[in-house]
Amino acid sequence: MEDLYEIKEKDFSIIDRELEVHLVGELGMEEKAFFAGGAVRSICYRKDGRLHGPSRFYSEKGALLSESWYFDGNIEGKVHRYYPSGQLYAIERYVGGKAHLTHEFYYIDGTCKTVIRYCKGELNGETELFWPDGRPKRCTQFVHGEPEGPGKIFNEDGVLIAEA
Repeated sequence: MEDLYEIKEKDFSIIDRELEVHLVGELGMEEKAFFAGGAVRSICYRKDGRLHGPSRFYSEKGALLSESWYFDGNIEGKVHRYYPSGQLYAIERYVGGKAHLTHEFYYIDGTCKTVIRYCKGELNGETELFWPDGRPKRCTQFVHGEPEGPGKIFNEDGVLIAEA
């Protein structure tokens, strides 16, 4: 089964195999916010005062800047963030409102900028930052939210310059 993030009439589904999320619910009340010029700034849904359904933010020119999904106030599944040009900026993953698995951030040209790994809200695994050319900039290993050993810092040529 493919991942499914959809609205169907008054219901919505968040089904994500990677995250083992399978949620189906009734949409909350639609809430819109606008820029001073009248363009839509955001569209989200609330149920009992909590976010419940998709939440989307737009630029003044109408470009989608971010899309996230909520269930009973908790962020769930994949969040996609975009540069105003439409280029992907980030993919983040959440389960039960907590960061989980890999969060990836990109430079405007699509090159990977940062990779952060989580397990149920805690940093867990290697966190990596990259120079625009893809060479490593910094990396640190985490276990259950705590750094494991020294982090490594590299110069723009990829040469290790410090361990801290």
